[in-house]
Amino acid sequence: MAQSKYLLVLDFDQTIVHSDTYTKVAEMVSPAALQCLKEVLEQQGWPVYMRNVFAVLKDQGVSVDEIKAMVQDLPLTDKMLELLVFLREHPNIFDVIILSDANTCFIEWVLSKHGRSDTVRKVFANPARLANLTVQLEDYHHQMVCPTCPVNMCKRIVLKTFLEENRKYTACVLVGDGVPDLCPALLLSKDDLLLARKGYPLELAAVTCNNLAAQVVLWTNGQEIVHVLQRLQLHQ
Repeated sequence: MAQSKYLLVLDFDQTIVHSDTYTKVAEMVSPAALQCLKEVLEQQGWPVYMRNVFAVLKDQGVSVDEIKAMVQDLPLTDKMLELLVFLREHPNIFDVIILSDANTCFIEWVLSKHGRSDTVRKVFANPARLANLTVQLEDYHHQMVCPTCPVNMCKRIVLKTFLEENRKYTACVLVGDGVPDLCPALLLSKDDLLLARKGYPLELAAVTCNNLAAQVVLWTNGQEIVHVLQRLQLHQ
């Protein structure tokens, strides 16, 4: 009998990392300049805002190495390292992908800092690269199909494509904290799990959503997620 395999979908900001990386990096900008950028965020969204933030930081003389050091120093969510260790020990049972509106540089910096780059099969995030002494940020895609998600990334579209190309999973477990994580969760069936961080916006969005078929489980730390995954193992 073939061994069951599960897909674990992880958000990044306020899920793997306790805080929001974009907000923390923006705080490196001088207060006066940051105040001027608020209108950009409100009118044009996070990718355009962060492109401006990176440009201002370059003008202020803040190096890419300083940005990287700050991102890598951000604490992980409580017991999240234990979850990543558990997943690395069970590659035959869990495939791990990151689905995030952050960027690929920040995610890789954090994973490499903790020695967990090889734990994750695939990262779906806004592409970023280092060029001209700064971080060059691109949109993941440009979508006008989903009215509830930003134009640069609809997580449901990304996850739907991945699942269509990878039909081997017994079930899917989606772990997140914010309202944007509800959109991909609407793809899930009654056999799947949505793990919503307790006390964060996804919790209320999930419990009040009439179109959500997946079972909702609340979590506060990585060890609680490990316990959920261990229960799945017992049903193999």
